[in-house]
Parts: sequence; structure tokens; C-alpha cells
Amino acid sequence: MIDSLAGNIASEIPRHKERWPQSISFGNSWQELVDIMRNFAIDRPANARGHFYSKFGISGSSSLVISRNNPAWGKIYTNTVEIKNNGSTNIFFKDIPIHIKALPMPGYRFVQWQGISSSTSPEIFVVLTTNSTLTAVFEPAELTVTSIVINEINYKSSAVFDTEDWIEFYNPDNDAVDISGWKFVDDDITNQFIFPGGTILGADDYLVLCRDTVKFKLLYPNQNKVLGNINFGLSSDGDHIMLKDNSGNLIDEVTYSSSGLWTPLPNGNGPTLSLVNPQLDNSLAESWKASGFSGTPGYLNDIYTKTELENDLVPTEFVLYQNYPNPFNPSTSIQYAISSTQFVTLKVYDLLGREVATLVNEENQQALIM
Repeated sequence: MIDSLAGNIASEIPRHKERWPQSISFGNSWQELVDIMRNFAIDRPANARGHFYSKFGISGSSSLVISRNNPAWGKIYTNTVEIKNNGSTNIFFKDIPIHIKALPMPGYRFVQWQGISSSTSPEIFVVLTTNSTLTAVFEPAELTVTSIVINEINYKSSAVFDTEDWIEFYNPDNDAVDISGWKFVDDDITNQFIFPGGTILGADDYLVLCRDTVKFKLLYPNQNKVLGNINFGLSSDGDHIMLKDNSGNLIDEVTYSSSGLWTPLPNGNGPTLSLVNPQLDNSLAESWKASGFSGTPGYLNDIYTKTELENDLVPTEFVLYQNYPNPFNPSTSIQYAISSTQFVTLKVYDLLGREVATLVNEENQQALIM
């Protein structure tokens, strides 16, 4: 990273020094400053670990090479941190349990671990005493849903990230589907979009249908799996949307809402309405949650991974988390966790200690709540 950044600005350094000759420098060249940062980065891990050894009486560290038999089939998390590089060498403290979880991607299942553990449980704890290896083995699973599904809905954009309305379709099957002539419609018969000829939704792939492709691509310039423009918008009060094939057969439908059992966060606050897992029944409100800010059009829903990890985080005490985004304008999300069913009051005060708003004033069940 340091070398990359240095390379980006190298051509500007002579002009910089000519313009500001009195700017502070150390050594005979700016490259010596880069070397200082590089050496710091190289030396820091060992020094930081050494501090932990002495502070907490830890006996040392061991390496754990973490792999997946196929990186496209699943992910691995250690203490909720994703190990992204397959076959990477990771350093952990000895004699301290490491929580490791294998998370299969949609359409796959976890089989077993190989290496330091041979467990068939996707969640394990390992304790290192020497350098070791660990491989997660995944395999294709029989799909419950093989037809194209409505996978993510943006029915009201945030004012600070306005892409206009869009819908994401996902094909969970192993074969591409020609959707030429298919229709996206709602209950108003005049509201329909007909997919143009030659529209193919690839195997295990996504397609985003936009109301305004110009607005969408302005904020997602690298997203190419996009069609539009649909001639109608999606209601923030709730809507019934459908995908039909070119014979008029219903392929998928969702009747969503921004109230009741449905999360209200996608209603203009930034998140989208995201299906937790494309193999779930998307007609049920509990199968949907609010995404991270602006959603993930054209990709696996971020809520898939987030929900799986949160399932492990059963709260044992009251916790109020940092709001996100921060700073924010005009809205932000606040999470809190409670360990049992109890009456919760959550208030906001200004810098002078004056009460501004009451966000929660009701009984809630044990949960991580946004």
C-alpha cells in the first residue's frame, strides 16, 4: 500500500519541492521518508505482539494457514473478521481460543474442516500451540428455489444517495435464463416493463432493473448488469410487484410494506430492502431485512453475511452501539442489544443536555435491534 501510494505521487514530488522549497524534509530525498513509513509498517506487528506478550503473559504466537476448497463456495470468519485471501497465513496468539466460522454461499453447504480440526460443525473453536493449517470444505447443495427471484428492492432512496427506484433479480440456478419478453409489473395494468430481446440472466447472477439508469449509473458507474427505464415508481407505503414470463406465467412476486412486520429503514433512510437468503420464502416479511447504506445491487446481499454472523451474537447485557453513518445527513441508524424482554427508552440529547427526541419507549424482546 505504501509503495502504491508513493508511486502515485512520485511524478509530483519535484514540482512540489520547487514550489515549496522550505517544506520540511528529512534525509536527502523524499524516498527516505517513504522508507521510514515502510520500515514502521514492517516492524509494527512484531512490536505490537511483543507488547501483548508482556502485558498479558502470553506465551507467543503461531501461524494458521486458512483455506477453502473453493473460494466461490463459501467464506471463513475468525472472531467475526472475514479471512478474504484463500490460503493466507494468519498469526494468532497461542493458548487463546479462536472462534472460526464457515459460511456457505447461497446454493452450497458446509461439509467439514480439514487440518487442525476435522469437525463437521461450521463453527469451531481452536487453540494453537504450534503452526497449523485449516481448510473449510464446501459442496453444492440441492436448491429449494431454482427460479428467478426478486432479491433486493430500493423503493425510496436517501436524499444524499438518490439512485431512484430499482429492483434486483437473482438467478439461483446453474443454467442461464433467457428472459426476453418477460414482464415486470405491479397491480396497475398500465405499469409494466418488458425485457428487451436478447436479455439473458446468467447462472448464479444478478440483474438490476432501474427507473432511471442515468441516476443509477452516476452513483454505480461500474455496475453493468443494469436495464431500464421502467415507466413507474415503487410506493414507499407498500406495493405488490411481480415478474412474469413471456407467456404471462407468474415467476415471482413480493408484496412489501414499510410498516407492520416489515423493517421501515429502507423508507428513505439509505438502506434497501434485502432478502436475507435467496432460498427463503420472499413473500414473508421475516425473510427481508434492511441492507447496509445504499445496498448491493448486482452482488450478494450484504445482509446475508451480516445476519449469519449476528445469529451468534446473542446479547448478554444491554449494549448501545455507535450510530452509522456518522457524521450523517439527514438520517442515521442506531443499534442496541438487550439480554431479555424489558421496557426500553432511548432518548437523544443535544450538547447542552436538552432532550431532543424519544426514539424508543416500549417493551422489546431479547435481540439485536436496529
